[in-house]
Amino acid sequence: MQSTSSSTSKRTEIERSKQETQRRIESGCYQGRPLLGTRFDAAGEGLIPDSDEWPTIMDAFEFILLFHLPQVLNDCPFS
Repeated sequence: MQSTSSSTSKRTEIERSKQETQRRIESGCYQGRPLLGTRFDAAGEGLIPDSDEWPTIMDAFEFILLFHLPQVLNDCPFS
């Protein structure tokens, strides 16, 4: 009997979680794992740069732009 009760409460918990996820999406909150170099804001609704990771991410983009983008553009058959 305890198994049935546990199963019912688990289903209720899952349904509540689905409803909360839908509410967050409808209200414009970011839903999912934070993107690389970001973290959730204090309200847990949006993403902001992570002060520990963001400089490394920006260095990586700068490296790509400086060293790889010119080669990609040179190799592009449409340029």
